[in-house]
Amino acid sequence: MARLSGPRRVESPYAEAPVTMLELFFDLVFVGTAIYLVGNSVHLWLLGLSSGWALKIAALVALGTIPIGHEVTDDVQVVALCVVIAVALVVSARVERRPMQQVA
Repeated sequence: MARLSGPRRVESPYAEAPVTMLELFFDLVFVGTAIYLVGNSVHLWLLGLSSGWALKIAALVALGTIPIGHEVTDDVQVVALCVVIAVALVVSARVERRPMQQVA
């Protein structure tokens, strides 16, 4: 019977050191967040509600936070992503604010 000792490591061709499964999971979470932000931006654009440029920029910056998790810690990476999303939401709310349109 095999015994587990410590986290499983996966050899990555893109990194000098082996990457843990947890790091790969966080990478997938951040890529998924970027895809969601782009999808939300396109959805708002198709509905004619917003151009969504702030969310597209946030998606690019979210991808840029991935190396933070490899160099520092995953906690810092999550905080950085939260800051990116919060700033994008504040910027898009301030820039895209329009007066209510009358529907009649």
